[in-house]
Amino acid sequence: PRTHPWHPSHSRLRPRAPHADLGARAAMHPAYGGEVHAAAATVAEQEGLSGGHRILTNTGPDGGQTVFHFHVHVLGGRNLGALAG
Repeated sequence: PRTHPWHPSHSRLRPRAPHADLGARAAMHPAYGGEVHAAAATVAEQEGLSGGHRILTNTGPDGGQTVFHFHVHVLGGRNLGALAG
């Protein structure tokens, strides 16, 4: 876990099988996207994020990926606002 999470609730989901990013994971397991979203919804419910949450993954250096194994962040606990570009 992060020592300084960006949001009051910041969980990370990581599959057991190693893949560099979302594209690599999807190429091997096309149906996995639905499984990830279902798992993220379960985490959000367990975290009590009834006001909403964000599911986030970064792919590649330009996408902000700094850890090169596929994982998904479930963020919430406050108003997350619009994504800045």
